[in-house]
Amino acid sequence: MTGSATDSDEIEKDEQPEWWVNIRAYGPGDKPGEARHRQYIVNAKDSDKAKEKAVDKAKNHFTKSIIDRRDNYDIVEVSGPHE
Repeated sequence: MTGSATDSDEIEKDEQPEWWVNIRAYGPGDKPGEARHRQYIVNAKDSDKAKEKAVDKAKNHFTKSIIDRRDNYDIVEVSGPHE
């Protein structure tokens, strides 16, 4: 078997459709009605996996995270699959 895990991850990613997931995050420091919104574009086999990947990005991405440890969040919309 040749290739690295990264190569196979890239192949798998290319084979999976794109999903657009909108997330709203809010926490104890926010005023009532105040929230942070962001759309995440992920590749996944289905909408449930897309939600998981988007939430992971929203929590753990260095520059694109909007969910802090004490925050609550809602998945506002899932759109896809997009080819």
